[in-house]
Order: sequence, then structure tokens, then C-alpha cells
Amino acid sequence: MSKKRRGKPGNNRLPVSVRALVMTIIQERYPDFGPTLATEKLRENHGCPVSRETVRKWMMEEGLWLDRRRRLPSVHQPRNRQERMGELIQIDGSKHWWFENRGPQCTLLAYIDDATSRLMHAAFVPSESTFDYLRETHRYVSAHGRPIAFYSDKHAIFRVSNRHLHPALRAMAMSLVQEHYADFGPTLAAEKLAERHYLRVGRETLRKWMMEDGLWLDRRRRLPSAHPPRYRRDCIGELVQIDGSEHWWLEDRGPRCTLIVFIDDATSRLVALRFVPSEGALAYFETLKSYMISHRRPLAFYSDKHSIFRLSKAQAQGGQGMTQFGRDLSELGIGILCANSSQAKGRLERANQTLQDRLIKEMRLEGISTIEAANAFVPRFMEDHNARLACAPFDPRDPDRPLSPHDNLDDTFAWKEERTVTHNRWDESAYICKDPSNGSKPVLKESHLL
Repeated sequence: MSKKRRGKPGNNRLPVSVRALVMTIIQERYPDFGPTLATEKLRENHGCPVSRETVRKWMMEEGLWLDRRRRLPSVHQPRNRQERMGELIQIDGSKHWWFENRGPQCTLLAYIDDATSRLMHAAFVPSESTFDYLRETHRYVSAHGRPIAFYSDKHAIFRVSNRHLHPALRAMAMSLVQEHYADFGPTLAAEKLAERHYLRVGRETLRKWMMEDGLWLDRRRRLPSAHPPRYRRDCIGELVQIDGSEHWWLEDRGPRCTLIVFIDDATSRLVALRFVPSEGALAYFETLKSYMISHRRPLAFYSDKHSIFRLSKAQAQGGQGMTQFGRDLSELGIGILCANSSQAKGRLERANQTLQDRLIKEMRLEGISTIEAANAFVPRFMEDHNARLACAPFDPRDPDRPLSPHDNLDDTFAWKEERTVTHNRWDESAYICKDPSNGSKPVLKESHLL
């Protein structure tokens, strides 16, 4: 089915007067200009906004521009041969199906003498690489001696990249890394070189240099993990992973201590850090209290099976079948999940590895040697860490619940035990227990003391 406007001028067709004016200007001022440059000058100097392809078409019709298909191929003058054999050796690699369908595709490295066109050396290799050229060049020199020069194309194997950094810069960067950041990873070392020494080197460039100097191991040479990752929760505050990491956080500058870590599962944000002498319920109480004040109530916590979080014996005597920490969470309406293995909470374990790498080195650079100074430094570190490594949640909603007016955190996080008092005595101490209905009347029968 043909269109009704076939054979008629287009709606966007320019008037003949515009074409005549444009071509007059080009013939007078820009006869040797190409269509692109002529279009730019028409727009800049004459206020004539004509498209580049329209000008190209008009110039070809007027004989001022030649179609690319009608141009003659460029003629290259041949280079004269060298006069003596071995004076210049041309080398190149040719990737081809040399074995047709009988074998894989490979590359032929050829060494040809420029003076005689003799094939001096050839070798098949899987691919064209620097190592293969070094090996085959060594074999050529061993068989024929050293030529005056080699002649090749501009492959990256034969010439230095335009972005190649000066060897002096590499020496300076690696000297600083070996002196100050020998146990740092490439990412953290690149950050510290930029922050403290004003030396900006690409992270991957520094990674390559550290691998060449034996300061870093390639990821492909590490053992792979056999545990599949668990999917993140969708919202912030839906699940908070908690753990304590005992380590030489202050290295040899202070005592061995434990870092209590709270991390949001949806974003990997550090939401609470606290250094304590040892991992215990009271340490978790203080950390949880500060977290509740600043972040409100999450839906659940995710921990290991430490005795702080769950009863180690199924038939424990007394209590309500839960630990002090579990009782506090129950009063606040917060659930707790216990992982069956360390791999199940791998996101928190990896965060601990990152902290044992970055936080230790940051405190070393700051000269921190006490737990109090470390706790004062932690908020600044958390802000920088979250800005660098935290990710956005899948769902922007925040399910965190604010504290109720009747929630008393000091009373909730107090240590409470249930004991039976007989004749107002317990644990070699005397107590006066009063009836709640009549405060002035003492209770002489067995009572429960909290």
C-alpha cells in the first residue's frame, strides 16, 4: 500500500532561497571546509541553523564535497628495506583458525627479517600476550643473536599506555604503603594515601602494585566460600544482628577487650558499637539502651546461641524459660532469633572482619590506647563507615516503633532474679516483705523476691 504523499515535497523541506543563500556563503567563505565545520560556522557567524547532513547533500550536489564511496583510496609510499640481514626484525601476532575445524583458534607469532623477508622464527600460542612475546623473543635471540631493532604495530604489549604512571610515583606510593599501611587492603590504603599524603592513586592500580610486591593476594587464588548468602530483610529496623567480638582491638597499646556490634540487616549499617572489657549481659544492656534511645525499637534481633541470649539447658531450674536479655526484649515486645551456625549470620561476621581490619588501623593512626578513648572515637568512625559501605534498603519504609511513655529503660534493663524468701530470710540476709494490698502488714509466709 503506497503513501498518498509519494512524489510530493516533504513538509520539512527548506525553501530554495535558503539553499541558494547557504551555498553562496559557503562558496564565498568556506569552499574548502567540510560539511560539519561549515555547518558550525553558518550557525555561529551567520545565524543560519541548517543541519549538517543537509549541508553535506547540497555541497555534494554543487561539487564542493565528495562522497566517501567515490574517494580514491590513500596511497602509501613503500618503505625501503634495511640493507643488512638482522638489522630490523618485524614481529606480529595473527589470530586465526590455523587448524580449521581440527583444533581451537590460536595465534601465530611471526618474526620476519626486513632485509630478506625470511621467516626467522614462528610459534603458535593460545593468545597474544606479553609473556608469550618474551618467551619467543628469548628463543629467537638464543638462535640468531640480538638484532639492532624490532619493528611492530602499536599494540599495548609493545608501548606504554598514555595513562601509565611514572615509576617514581609507584615507588613513592609503595614506599608509603610498606612503611605505614603494610597490612592494609588496597581500598583502605588508597583512601589513606589520598587523605594523609595527598597522593591520589586508583584503587585497582594500587591493588595491582601490592599484588606485584606480595602485599595482597588475588581473590581468584583464595578458597571459595561454600555457604550460600541469606537474603537481606526489606526494611530498616526489621532485623538487627548483634554479636560481641573479642580481639586485640588496641593492639599492644592497651588491654584485650570486646566490641559489641549492632548491624542493620537491610542496609549493613553499623547502628551501635561499644567497647567493653568482656562480653556479658550488662554490656549488652548498656549497648541496647543507647541503641533504643537513638533508633527506637526494632522488630527482632538476630544473634548466636550464646548463653546471654538463650538458655543453655532446656530444663533450667526457676525463671520463665528465658535469659535476662530475653526477658528484657520480651517486655519491650522485641523478638530474638538465634542462628544455628556462624555462617548463618555471615553478614555480621564479615562486618566483624571489616572492623578488625579498618577500625584497628584507624585507632592506630589516631593513637588510641584506652577503652574510653575508643568509645569516644566510635561515633565518628561509624558515620564514615556507613557513608562508604552501607547500601540502600529494598523498601524505604521504617518499621521501627517508638518507645511508649510508660517504658522505663532503667527499670527494664535492671538485673532481676526470682527467689523464694522463707521467714523473711534469704542468702543469709533478712528482708521485711509487705503485702501489696496492705503495705503496713508484713508477710511471714514464703514470698518471691525480685
